[in-house]
Amino acid sequence: MLNNLGKVIRLMKYSNNEYRMLYVWKELKRSFTKQKLDHGVYEDRNEIEARFNMNENDIKSFWYWLSKQENELYATTDILDIYPEESTIDIFILASHLNSVIKRSKIIVDPEKSKVILLSKISFFDCLYDSQLIPYLVCSHFEYAKDIDWAFKKLILEKEEPVFIIDELIKSKEKSNPVNKN
Repeated sequence: MLNNLGKVIRLMKYSNNEYRMLYVWKELKRSFTKQKLDHGVYEDRNEIEARFNMNENDIKSFWYWLSKQENELYATTDILDIYPEESTIDIFILASHLNSVIKRSKIIVDPEKSKVILLSKISFFDCLYDSQLIPYLVCSHFEYAKDIDWAFKKLILEKEEPVFIIDELIKSKEKSNPVNKN
């Protein structure tokens, strides 16, 4: 009887949007603190900014924030702050290929600002169900960002064709994550 009452109370709390948001916000902050990640917290906007090394000379800002309207936790980072206009078609082709293979994330191309952004998200309900999805989002967003950053730099700086970039990325992932064929 008491066990069922506890479930009813928990379900009532979870149905409250304010409670869900507060829970996810606390878990997000706890996750950054527990992992000892360098970050800044903006309580008034429910945002966290973290700065991670993409490679030895490139540090990027990663933003994590909660959307009360969408009931989701978001993560974003700028992949390209600006790109040459003549690369626009190849940018869209590469983004399209990459979007087909990444999970819970999306590459957004803004041709008006010549900008490429990586957006990842997870619902508050998923976070309530399994709080380990919050550090998973932080980690997977960073790992995707590294690969996507590499791919777009290869496109812009080395003028490599999108199809060859995708092929090279897939081959490198297969090498690092061999599938057991037995």
